[in-house]
Parts: sequence; structure tokens; C-alpha cells
Amino acid sequence: MEENPGTSLFIYTDRKHPNDIETEIVTPIKPSDISNWIKQALKLGWNPSERGNPFRTKIVNNKVEME
Repeated sequence: MEENPGTSLFIYTDRKHPNDIETEIVTPIKPSDISNWIKQALKLGWNPSERGNPFRTKIVNNKVEME
């Protein structure tokens, strides 16, 4: 376990998992998506080195919003 854990970032995406029922189109999450979403979360105020409750966000039209 890390000695100085910070705040976790939770990102709920609008992307379907291939095993979800009735999923016809699968759009994979790429490393560039994750990088982009982390940058947006930082702009929204997520501070990964600060202790506290998880920072919960959701993806809407490829934009990070507070949940």
C-alpha cells in the first residue's frame, strides 16, 4: 500500500462493454482517451495528491463532467 495515498479518480464512461447485453457497437477506450479525461479532471479540480473522498466524474459526449 502506498504511504501517502491521494484522492482516487473515478470515471464512469458512456462506452459499452463488449459483454453487456444488446451491445452492437463497441468503442474501445484508448490510452489517449484516458490521458484526455485525466487532463479534464485536473481542470475540474481533481488533485491526485490531496487526501479525501474519490473524485467522481462521468463522460458525456467525450467531455468530463462532475457526477
